[in-house]
Amino acid sequence: MARDPDASLVAGATVEARTAYQAARLAPVLGPGLGMILIAGLGVVAWVAGLVWLVRRRGKPWVPVGVAVVGAALWMIGLYAA
Repeated sequence: MARDPDASLVAGATVEARTAYQAARLAPVLGPGLGMILIAGLGVVAWVAGLVWLVRRRGKPWVPVGVAVVGAALWMIGLYAA
């Protein structure tokens, strides 16, 4: 975008000025936070554990289904926020 002759003048009149502007705009992009990575990982573990528990257990399935649903929700929240 810095080499585009029709670029916005807000970024600057020279290629160097536009390059510096674009670099400054891209610099604050951060990666995911550690907390959200841990929540997503815990969610995947709970989801899979709930499904395995459901398959292996006979009788009332409410607890393993609840664990699987909460795990899937945590996983999705962690991925969305990360």
